[in-house]
Amino acid sequence: MKAAKQNEGFTLMDGEAQHAAHPDTFYMPPIEEREGLKRGDLAKCIFEVPGYVGERMWVTVEATLGKGIYLGSLNNEAGAFELDDYEFLVKPYPIHCGDVVYFEAKHVICAMTPEEMQEMVKEWTEGHKP
Repeated sequence: MKAAKQNEGFTLMDGEAQHAAHPDTFYMPPIEEREGLKRGDLAKCIFEVPGYVGERMWVTVEATLGKGIYLGSLNNEAGAFELDDYEFLVKPYPIHCGDVVYFEAKHVICAMTPEEMQEMVKEWTEGHKP
């Protein structure tokens, strides 16, 4: 993991608030699942950076800091876009794979164990062979 940024330059969308506003279209895992993450589990969060479109990215749980409070490391690079006068322009995202992320259960919109992620990737890869 890189040096802690303490979520500098970005915020995480409150998934519970989104689910409350759109219960039929914005799924949230059960609170027990979101509060029960363990080291090595993966959590999908929505990153919000000023000037960019929100990005859903995976975070690997590195430590539990309290009930439903986690320290993690970003597990992928963003495919970031900015909206500029009604055009989407690709530009580098200011956060990167390995960066430290502090998050809570309310930010987790999907959760998986490493084994579940491995199985999902395997199924997706097999379904997309040429």
